[in-house]
Amino acid sequence: RMASLSGALPLGAYPGPTWPGAYMAPTTFSSCSATLSTFHSVPAMYLEATPLVYTGPSAAIWATPFVSTPFVSFPTPTPAVAEAATEGETVAADGDRSVEKGSVEEESPSSPLHSEDALRTAKIEGQQHLEHLRKHNVLDIVRPIIIRATSIKDPPPSKPYKTLHIIRHGQGYHNLLGDLFRNWGKKVDATGNPNQDPKGNPYMFPEVLDPPLTELGRQQAKALQPRAHALNPTLVVVSPLLRATQTAVIAFQHLYGNANVRWVAADLVRETFGVHVCDKRRPASEAKADFPLVDYSMVEEEDTQWTSQEREGPRSNSDRCYEFMLWLRNQPEDEVVIGAHSSVVFSLMNTVIKCPEELSTWFLTGEMRSVRVTYEDQA
Repeated sequence: RMASLSGALPLGAYPGPTWPGAYMAPTTFSSCSATLSTFHSVPAMYLEATPLVYTGPSAAIWATPFVSTPFVSFPTPTPAVAEAATEGETVAADGDRSVEKGSVEEESPSSPLHSEDALRTAKIEGQQHLEHLRKHNVLDIVRPIIIRATSIKDPPPSKPYKTLHIIRHGQGYHNLLGDLFRNWGKKVDATGNPNQDPKGNPYMFPEVLDPPLTELGRQQAKALQPRAHALNPTLVVVSPLLRATQTAVIAFQHLYGNANVRWVAADLVRETFGVHVCDKRRPASEAKADFPLVDYSMVEEEDTQWTSQEREGPRSNSDRCYEFMLWLRNQPEDEVVIGAHSSVVFSLMNTVIKCPEELSTWFLTGEMRSVRVTYEDQA
C-alpha cells in the first residue's frame, strides 16, 4: 500500500548522504500507479523498522505494510534530524520567552525534538499568521468580557482564575511535509489561500486528511509527561482532530481513564478549517472508536464546517475562540488542559486573551504553555 506524492517533486535517483554505516539498498514498490525501482543511500538504523517513510530531495515516498504499526520518520538527510527522530527530551518549552511577536525562540540546530527545518517553518508560519490577523483587523477587537492571562511562573492573580495548560499537538505528517517542502525551496502558504495549486501545497494533499502524529510527534508528546505528572487538571479539552487528541492522551496518559478527570472533545478548539485537507476531521464515530474515554457529545458526526472552497476567516476564528473561553468560564473545573493547534491557539492568544507578548508567539509542535486566566466583565 503506497502513496506517492506525484507532482510535488520529480522522482528519480538520489545519491544520498555519506553517513558512516550507510549503504546502497535497492527499493522496489509495486502494485501501485507506477513501479518505482531505484537505489537510495539509507542509514541501516532506518531499514530495521517498518513501516518505512523515505523522503529525499528528489522523492517523497510513503510505504506501509498491511498491519497497523507506527511510522518511522526521518524528515531530512542530516545527522541532526536523524537524532531528532530517535531521541527524546525531558521538558518542552513552557512559554518563558522573549522573542519577536509571531516568531519563535531560537533553539539549537541539534535540538532532539525540533530540527532546523521545523524551527524555520514555525518562524515563517508565525509571521504569516500575524500579518494575516493584522490585515483583517482582528488584533484589537473590543469584547464585553476582557480575558487576561499571565504566566504560571508569575504570582497568582488576586481575583478568581483558571489555570490552563495549552498544548499544540506534536508533529503530524502534514507538518513533516511542510518542513520538507520549505527545505527544498518551495513556498508553502499556511493561511489557506483557496487559489493555490493543490499540488504545490502539502497541506492540501488528499492523503493527509486528519493526519496522525509522526514518530517524532509522539516523542514530543511523551516529552511532556514529566511536567504533566506534576499538574492536577480535572478537565482535558481536546480538538477532535486526531493529532491533537493523540498528543493530549500521550502527554497525560496517567489521567486517561481517571474517573476524576473529564475528557471532552470540542470543535471550538479545532484547527482553522477549510481548504487545507489536513484540517478536515474524520467522522466523530471513528474518533470515538479510537478514544472511547473521550466525550464526543459536543461534536457532530460529519465535518460540515470544512469546505475545499473557503478557509475560515480570522474574525470567525477569533469569535470561536472567544466562545470557547466563555464556555470554559462556566465549567466547574479550575485547572484545565487544552489540546489544540497552532493557528487556533495563535488566534486565541493574540485576538481574545490579553497577555504578555512572550505568551502569544507561535507554538512549536509538542509545546505546552501554562497560564492563569481571569475574566473581567465590562461595565
